[in-house]
Amino acid sequence: MRRKNLIIIIVGVAIVVGLTIIMITIFKTAKEEYDHVIPSVDFDIYSSNGLRITPEKDYDNFVVSADDSHFSSDVEQIKFHLKNNNPGRGFYFYNAPIVDKMIKGEWKAVAYDPSSKRISRYGFCGNENDAATCFSAVIRLYLEFLQVSELSGQYRVGLITPKKIFYYYFCID
Repeated sequence: MRRKNLIIIIVGVAIVVGLTIIMITIFKTAKEEYDHVIPSVDFDIYSSNGLRITPEKDYDNFVVSADDSHFSSDVEQIKFHLKNNNPGRGFYFYNAPIVDKMIKGEWKAVAYDPSSKRISRYGFCGNENDAATCFSAVIRLYLEFLQVSELSGQYRVGLITPKKIFYYYFCID
């Protein structure tokens, strides 16, 4: 009986160690691929409740655009358009972008907290019964919430989806 319990304990420890190694490997891979943590989301929250929406699963065919790539420091906000080029696929996006600034040749994270604008966390972009449209969401960057000593410079904004962060590069003069 003792030998059986010892074997069970050894197998249990091996499973825990194995799962820990797998989780560390996944975390390192995600950290190397992305500079930031991607919040989780339930992909089927809309379609599982009876709505006729096909949710995006792969997040592999998106583009980011803006009206320009150079902005004046006196603009209130910059609008970025996140477009899914897979027709009819609704998609989730995080409403607050991440922001990095080029400092001494390296991208450095910039503190950005627009919570006083009452921006929701994840949004969903799509229409029920629409299989032809390539949906596009607008995500705003409010310059007043960038916490930098010098506003002018080269930036990249990261628009977050459940599977990937899509970047757009721009300058503020």
